[in-house]
Amino acid sequence: MTTAVVPEFTVLDRMAKARQHAGLSQTELAEVLGVSLSTVRRLEDGSKAARAIELLGWASATGVSASWLVSGLADTDSVTREYLNQLAFELVTAA
Repeated sequence: MTTAVVPEFTVLDRMAKARQHAGLSQTELAEVLGVSLSTVRRLEDGSKAARAIELLGWASATGVSASWLVSGLADTDSVTREYLNQLAFELVTAA
């Protein structure tokens, strides 16, 4: 029996997937977010670290939860919410 390899997705992967799933080009997302195309490209390729406000806007514009965007976890229970709140706090204070 072989073991399936499950890929680990990063925040960058989820950002790109969310945009694509929403049917938005990088240009369209930039317009929705009110940022430059360069900013969207740099956020997706990791050359610019995403600030909490950018992650929240990205989630809102693409129709995904901010918790999924940041962690890859669905916000389904209090333990997950507590973990995600702590993660969001760390992201904001690190910026």
